[in-house]
Amino acid sequence: MIAIQTVALIGKGNVARALGRAWQNSGINIAAYCNRTAELPEGLEHQDAFLTSDPSKIPSDVDAILVAVSDDAINDVIQQLPSGPLVIHFSGCMPNPLQEGGVLWPIQSIAPDAEPTSNSYPIALSCSSSARNVLHKFAQLIASELHELSEKERQTAHLTAVFAANFTNHCFAIAQELCKRASLSWDLFQPIAEHIASQGFAGTSKHHQTGPAMRQDHSALDAHQKLLKEHPEFESLYQALTQSIQSFHHTPEKLKP
Repeated sequence: MIAIQTVALIGKGNVARALGRAWQNSGINIAAYCNRTAELPEGLEHQDAFLTSDPSKIPSDVDAILVAVSDDAINDVIQQLPSGPLVIHFSGCMPNPLQEGGVLWPIQSIAPDAEPTSNSYPIALSCSSSARNVLHKFAQLIASELHELSEKERQTAHLTAVFAANFTNHCFAIAQELCKRASLSWDLFQPIAEHIASQGFAGTSKHHQTGPAMRQDHSALDAHQKLLKEHPEFESLYQALTQSIQSFHHTPEKLKP
């Protein structure tokens, strides 16, 4: 195979819809759709495509099958696929279960209302050597950046992204909820949030840690613990983060794993 031109798309969630539209906009023909309801995913074009809820019924004459399902479902779905087409999934943390095929992981969160265009996504590529050239060409149709990573590197990158994005966003959400409960304006915290983000972008976050946990300021920590009795759902996270900061910064380097 010189290039992927015709594909089948499994799934109809955020990733399936966003990446499917991006590849359609780049000229890729989605000849078959497979999902639990055998429906056309929202925002995608039909073009007389084959619709099914059974992965084993996907036509075997497509160039590739795009498996855009939950991580828990990937292996089960792949085991049902017809032989022949190149199989591609999009998980950052799941391994490639096949010797052939590969993984294209978009290194960003994809929102339900995402409006992708070509060259929208930074993408990490892990694949077998035999599929490398074909997958490079296919990924470059929608990639703003393309990074070839080993399976271990990709999985570590996914873990890193969870800390950098998912956990950070959750902490912002908690901070915004505390503002709401106290009738404080979130605008008060924009400067400090932007300052912390700029240090993150510069890669110097470790050297700019501040706060009562870093200072081991027990009076402030105790005061926060008392206040958290009014917000018990956040108490265990506060304690875990406090312990993590102190362990990360105050444990001698030779004792760190």
